[in-house]
Amino acid sequence: LAYVNGESHCVGYLSDLRSDTRVRKGLQLARAYRYLSEIHRHDPCDYTMTMIFLDNEEAENALVGARANLPEYLRVAYIDNSAIMLNRKRSTITVPGVVFHTADRQVLPKLLAFYNKTNQNRQFAPVYQLADFTNNTFLGLHVDDIVYATRGEEIVAMAAAWDQGEFRQTYIEDYNRLFALARPLYNLFSRVSPLKALPDKGQRVPFAYIAIQAVYNNDIDIYRALLREVYNRSYGKPWHYLIPSFTENDPARNLLDDYLTMEAGGTLYQVKFANDSMPPLRTNLEPYIEIARI
Repeated sequence: LAYVNGESHCVGYLSDLRSDTRVRKGLQLARAYRYLSEIHRHDPCDYTMTMIFLDNEEAENALVGARANLPEYLRVAYIDNSAIMLNRKRSTITVPGVVFHTADRQVLPKLLAFYNKTNQNRQFAPVYQLADFTNNTFLGLHVDDIVYATRGEEIVAMAAAWDQGEFRQTYIEDYNRLFALARPLYNLFSRVSPLKALPDKGQRVPFAYIAIQAVYNNDIDIYRALLREVYNRSYGKPWHYLIPSFTENDPARNLLDDYLTMEAGGTLYQVKFANDSMPPLRTNLEPYIEIARI
């Protein structure tokens, strides 16, 4: 379930499209989408979305434009997932009256109520329930991984660092020539600096997603302090990066300028099948994508 136009809806996600280079210009793609369309007709979700990641022009050219009876791909937003490098401890950012806490089971219902209320008017923000912490929705995430902020008695922000390493990994396949030549020196320097060593080919890259984000009124000062709190709590853990999720027009996206980052992201599309009849997306509502669940 996710929020669309301010209401809870069943939302599907199309993912992991792969095709052999030998058949990419044939009819297999159209046949595959006809099959998906039949599945959708018999067991429809209200809305369907997908992301096409950076530097994947071939997929974009093949899918966008409703060619060959493919469903319509409607651009929603660019999603910035630039990886924040955990390269050094940073100074704490304070906001008058705002105090940060570690979540526990007792406060969890209030946190989820705050999350849902805050993100109800953000397109495709997931609807979360207590049961999600016992049904493997948050596999690998512990309640005490959640950081939240209060001002007086009111919750004003929350986020979590979610390590999915037990079921989802990224490995180094190869380095380009420049990185391959520089890596030994870089790794030698990392022994006497806060930098993390670059893994060998075939090794896993450890990282965590910044998930379950919610900030009251999108207050940029609180957001900046929240991101710094999650960052500092993550520094010293085995992760090399934190992966956030900001849309192109979200003012909070500029908070990435405070950190050393590696560019990553993609374009979010609504996929509209021929038999879809739901109201169009309201364009005045900013999306929120839980990148950890894509």
